[in-house]
Amino acid sequence: MIIYDGFRLRLTRITLCINRFTDVHSGTHEICINLLSIVCLYNLQYRPSPLACAIGTTVLRVLEQEDLMARARDVGALLKRHLLALKAKHSCVGDVRGEGLLLGVDIVTVSDRKPDRQACQCVVYRLKEEERIIAASEGEHLNVLYITPPLCFSEENARSLVAALDRVLTYMEENGTDINFSSLGASLLEPEAEPVDLATYEDVD
Repeated sequence: MIIYDGFRLRLTRITLCINRFTDVHSGTHEICINLLSIVCLYNLQYRPSPLACAIGTTVLRVLEQEDLMARARDVGALLKRHLLALKAKHSCVGDVRGEGLLLGVDIVTVSDRKPDRQACQCVVYRLKEEERIIAASEGEHLNVLYITPPLCFSEENARSLVAALDRVLTYMEENGTDINFSSLGASLLEPEAEPVDLATYEDVD
């Protein structure tokens, strides 16, 4: 949503990959065109083409025909309720945030409720290795389990995901988080980077 000259604009950007990225932009009012003269939003190397238009109209038609936005709202609400139930069951779950199918589960230490990076990496690892579920960790401390399923995600899928996460958290509570992280990649094993002191840098015009 963009506010411009009192107008509320709803802009839609759909990016699909067919050999290379194809960007389709749409919006209300002629402001969508004028917007380009105000701010450079995107690199214009992707020129309009019949293929891009066909992709965009097809995706928009499927979104409307299958009512995927409403499904994302309803399934997301169900998923969030079940994740909040896990928060009440497992003390390592600090919070559940988000709306629709964009959710984050905050993994914290049991003793002092601080971000627990290692525990979150353990959750990601065990979901992948034992449950065949690909998840990711995000956030400043990499302790937030990032849940972003596709729009076709169903209520059955949501319940399966929560059941798998419940099993992983239960295992961690019983056995700890000391596992071999070698398959996670070296980047996750490196210590957290020290914060940069911007005051040490001079302003350059």
